[in-house]
Amino acid sequence: MVASPGVTALGSSVAWAQGDNDSKTNAPKGTLAQAAELWERAMLTESAPLYEKALKEGGLFPADVVLAYARIGTVQALLKKKEAALSSFRVAAVINPAFELPSESGKLAKDLYEKARKEAAAQGGKLEVSIQAPEWVDANQTFQVTAKIEEAFAPVVEKIGIEVKDTMTKSKEWKSDQPSTSTVAFDVPARYVPGSTTLLVRVSALDQYGNRWAMREARVKVRESKVVEAPPEAPPVEEKKSKGFFSTPWPYTIGGVVLIGAGVLFFAMRSPSEVPVGAPVWR
Repeated sequence: MVASPGVTALGSSVAWAQGDNDSKTNAPKGTLAQAAELWERAMLTESAPLYEKALKEGGLFPADVVLAYARIGTVQALLKKKEAALSSFRVAAVINPAFELPSESGKLAKDLYEKARKEAAAQGGKLEVSIQAPEWVDANQTFQVTAKIEEAFAPVVEKIGIEVKDTMTKSKEWKSDQPSTSTVAFDVPARYVPGSTTLLVRVSALDQYGNRWAMREARVKVRESKVVEAPPEAPPVEEKKSKGFFSTPWPYTIGGVVLIGAGVLFFAMRSPSEVPVGAPVWR
């Protein structure tokens, strides 16, 4: 029996989907995922070095940073490293004061975390970053984004970073960062502002490895720039050259009058005897 095209297509789709699942299953796990797997298997001391490695690799989001420092601090507390644990818990408490340690953390870890939470509250509470960005911008035009954090937290983080991504295409995103201060302004280059799209703009408070301790996002809509046509050029105006006195008929007219006048005067002053025979006598 020959299978119909519909059945063949369905079988191919299933096989393709299974292939995708197999490839995802066989894909190597990231450092953070490996650390989480060891933690879930109650291998706490083995997971801590992997969490530290994941933090040094950078690029983590706030929730992952909180979890990593909380679990590292828990292991440090279990090993009676109180100062190290308190330092780790301070980071977690500054990023998310509402985070609660898991039940397996132990009494010492919970006491230290509560102390870190109070210190974070005295520092200024939760680390937050705000963003100021325009709602609409013109295509191929630079625009400015401003990020702000509380003055008390400026020394706590290393840098303030920005990421700008076109949500409609797979074009390369733009990234930049500046040293941490309470207010940081970024000028987004015009070449990263294509027309008829929406840009995802994210500002983050970053540690030395580029992990995000706090972040805020905004969407900026880009409209097509209107092409302004230049007015048509007026035809060139021919310059009229002014005529000089000698380029006009006047010198000749005046000269003729002068000559005629001189002739009349000459003949008027001559005596009749000097007048040639047959010439008219001027009276």
